[in-house]
Amino acid sequence: MTDVISLDEARAYLKETDWHAFALLEDGTPIPESIKVARTEARATISRLAKSSA
Repeated sequence: MTDVISLDEARAYLKETDWHAFALLEDGTPIPESIKVARTEARATISRLAKSSA
């Protein structure tokens, strides 16, 4: 997720990896570090791009 991605791509990535977050909440299954980092980057991208398009 280090490349520049679009707002839609960032949202799609979060949607595709939401199950990791749900598994953590439901039964404590850890989220792989690479996915945690990429999800954080995707959320930052969404925040940045949503502000710039407003």
